Amino acid sequence: MKLRALTLAQDDEGFKGTSWLWRIGIFVTIIGLIAYVIGFSTDRWCGFDNELYQGVNDTRVEAHFGLWRKCLTLTSVRTGAVITEKCENLDNDDAYKPASKALCSIGLIVTVCGVGRESDSRISS
Repeated sequence: MKLRALTLAQDDEGFKGTSWLWRIGIFVTIIGLIAYVIGFSTDRWCGFDNELYQGVNDTRVEAHFGLWRKCLTLTSVRTGAVITEKCENLDNDDAYKPASKALCSIGLIVTVCGVGRESDSRISS
């Protein structure tokens, strides 16, 4: 069996010596990492807008929450004035909340380390 000689990308070529599939993979990974960081840090994971509040017929509610906090805004339908607007930190009263926070934090750390290691190994080769 004959083995082919491996050729490595030279440092002065940068991305020219890499395959197009690898370039697309790194690009998608970086976009995914950016989206993950934004989702990790914001309070816009889930929300609803302009829902009629069942307690009072003349009130609309807008609410959104994320991993770390939740926000609620109540608005009068007649006047359009904001009745209440508040944001507060999420408590860890359910068992899944601390687990979600821990796993998301670990996932972010592993992703950053993995992307950094991949780019370091690619540059050094």
